[in-house]
Amino acid sequence: MLKKPFIFMLFCLLWGAAQANPQDNLYEVTVPVANNSEEARSGALREGLGQVIDRLSGTSGSVSDPQLAPLFRGPTRFIDQFRYETTPEGLQIWVRFDKGTLDDAVREQGRSVWRSPRPLTLVWLVIQGAEGTRLVGASDAEAALVTTAAQGRGVMARLPLLDLAELGRIRADELWNGGDPVLRELSRRYEAGTVLVARVESAAADAWRGHFALVLGAQSLNWEGSAGSLAELMDGAMGQVANDLAQQFVPASVQSNGGYGVTGDLRLKISDVLGLGDFRRVRDYLRGLPGVARVQTLAVEPNAMELNLSLTADTQSVLGLIAAGGTLARMQSAAAPVGGEAPAVVEFRLLP
Repeated sequence: MLKKPFIFMLFCLLWGAAQANPQDNLYEVTVPVANNSEEARSGALREGLGQVIDRLSGTSGSVSDPQLAPLFRGPTRFIDQFRYETTPEGLQIWVRFDKGTLDDAVREQGRSVWRSPRPLTLVWLVIQGAEGTRLVGASDAEAALVTTAAQGRGVMARLPLLDLAELGRIRADELWNGGDPVLRELSRRYEAGTVLVARVESAAADAWRGHFALVLGAQSLNWEGSAGSLAELMDGAMGQVANDLAQQFVPASVQSNGGYGVTGDLRLKISDVLGLGDFRRVRDYLRGLPGVARVQTLAVEPNAMELNLSLTADTQSVLGLIAAGGTLARMQSAAAPVGGEAPAVVEFRLLP
């Protein structure tokens, strides 16, 4: 087993490496603007800031929230870059807000920031219309409406491939009428943290209705919606998904204290760690989770590592976050820590 001097050397090798965040586009937004005047630009920047804060918090209506009003009095202070773009839809302005500055400002107003990585949501979409009932896969035209709506709400989402293996197990009419046990089994191949089942129907070109079920582990959250188009319907659905995920994956203690104040420890053993790249991937993933204040390496073994996490949230919430992000899978035999005792070693394996 490698002891602390070797661990220290390993950290030195990794310390200077750049840390890429695959969800930095949470801070980028494109909004329409009437012209390039200061007044029009100011209004567009205010709208864009509201959209980004909605994504960060997993809620909606930030721009009209009195508690957040100070942030909208000078949105330019949060801007990293912006540019005008001429599109077929008209003049637009693209803005990237500075992550650190905006995160700190939102927390100062008493709001939590739902940090990445966020769990992947697999969307099973079935549409019923005049031509019958059909499933929508990743290569279908409607898939872009779903992923665009998800991106706008800060949700990581994808649709199934609908290859022969899947189409041989479930049909559109079965999914419309249920089919949940088979659906859960088929969803495992994507290692998604959550599954959204969307059953939508079109009574007319401008009249869409939907029945939605968001599957989070053993629980299912259900709601209905209506809109004038499929794009609007899915945008509303993704807003609800973002809100439900934020409630589930941002622990209450993080929401109340901004993520500060260590409340306990959690010891992990991670297997299938095959080199420095895997070591860095695990470390950076855990460091980015809400409710994790520090990550300390305890031991490095062949193809495995042991870590201690200093937590600012309850253990079960953090364990749920770890398993939901699509990076680490919990071993079935792992035992959860018992309240009041020294943390047990909870085992995970690194996914490819």
